[in-house]
Amino acid sequence: MGNIILDRGYVGSSMVEKLYLGNELLYQRLEMYPKSEAPNGVYILTTDDYCVTRKDYVESGKVGMGIAIIQSNLRLVTAYELIREVTWNPLDAKHEGLGYYATWQDAITVTAAQGKEMNAILNNSAIFNTGVNAKAKEYSKGTLLSGLWYVPAASQLYNITISNWAEVREISKLFGLTLTTGSYMLWTIIQQSSGSAWAVNMRYNPEYFSNHELTSYNKKQTTGGSPVLALLPVADL
Repeated sequence: MGNIILDRGYVGSSMVEKLYLGNELLYQRLEMYPKSEAPNGVYILTTDDYCVTRKDYVESGKVGMGIAIIQSNLRLVTAYELIREVTWNPLDAKHEGLGYYATWQDAITVTAAQGKEMNAILNNSAIFNTGVNAKAKEYSKGTLLSGLWYVPAASQLYNITISNWAEVREISKLFGLTLTTGSYMLWTIIQQSSGSAWAVNMRYNPEYFSNHELTSYNKKQTTGGSPVLALLPVADL
């Protein structure tokens, strides 16, 4: 048997303790990183801008305000709760400045930057101040205040759901919130036509999620039959 070794080190300003038996890692305490230094993974973003893993969150004593997803060049914060039964826009309103994306193949090409610009255009239009964009803009958690959150593009929702949804849902359970129950359609910021917009189909069990499963709904709808239409606000990390 090897010696038992306790190794203390810092990641940025955060201490990480590791206990070894010889070369075998037995235990690591508090996997926590300043958000700018966190490696690829899914974390709880805290109010003092640390990324903490789910297993270490309670012990960290910190306060979470969102779920951080870091994956290659993706750096995104998603809310850990849904805003349910919300319309894309309750008025008979269209906005040709956003463009129309007639098929899901067109809609999936919208980038995160283009989606943010669509949010900004709607937020600056008085007729859209009651739409899904306004609900996202009004959202606030911790130090991520209102005005920082927005409605995601379909491509961002795919990054959240395809590779990371299981862990996102597990983190949501820590907060006793609603990403873990039922099936729902998540609104995107993307219009299909003057009267409809695209939503991503998400279910409680991620194995039922189909890649490119976008559905268009009337902008005034709050349910799509059985699934409710919901908003999952996101922000930049």
